Amino acid sequence: MKESKTANKNLPFLIAVLTTVILCLIWYWVMIKQDTTVEDNFDFLLTPGDDFSEKISQGLNKKIHGDANLDNPDSDLSTDDLAMQAKLRGLIRGLGQNRLPTDEELNRFYEKNKRNYGGGSELSFLYRSFYSRQYGGQATEIARQALGDKIVDGDPLTRRERLPKDGYFSGFYEWANDKDSSLYAEFGAGFGEKILALIEKNDPTELPCWDGPIGGKLGAYLICVKQHIRKPFPALNTIRDEVINDWRLAESKKSSKESN
Repeated sequence: MKESKTANKNLPFLIAVLTTVILCLIWYWVMIKQDTTVEDNFDFLLTPGDDFSEKISQGLNKKIHGDANLDNPDSDLSTDDLAMQAKLRGLIRGLGQNRLPTDEELNRFYEKNKRNYGGGSELSFLYRSFYSRQYGGQATEIARQALGDKIVDGDPLTRRERLPKDGYFSGFYEWANDKDSSLYAEFGAGFGEKILALIEKNDPTELPCWDGPIGGKLGAYLICVKQHIRKPFPALNTIRDEVINDWRLAESKKSSKESN
């Protein structure tokens, strides 16, 4: 009987000890998992790659959680973009990249990368298609010959009017959102940039009409630009914090490559 009573008296103590041990094990597991998550996130940032900046901008909001604004936690971040910039700024500082660029460095970086921040063109153009399914690997060469002859399958390449075989496109092309544009959907990656390159190399007083060929997702194309209205890039002072973050990311990537 005495042994039974003693065992009963010790039972609450044993339960308390066992509960404490279990809680300690759970706490230890949670801390290890958090450390692993943070390490993985920093490894992600420090691993250089061609799509480094794209992965940061697209994946950061899903990978990093916590206070949105490390500089001013009382500020009201009303949009996901502001929260993203704040998280990015804090994370870059955690990597040791806290230096502010000089005005000259920031201006030079912006001029080199300003197509990533907006701007674009309202484009209207005629086109003649030379499909790969019809001409195979000779599509570009046949298009080039047709341009020299100014005629395609008996139909002339004329500036004056739109002929039945002329395709037509009209829409807005934004540098920073190439994949979201109708131009991308119809002609494939880089098509808008190739058209704008033709416009820029041409006489500024005259739009290129029947020029090319330009490669697209279905083959080669000759184009005649009818309208080009450029949307200006945003002023640097309106997106300064975003550009500073991107400059710091670029510097971190550069330092990482140099140390490897």
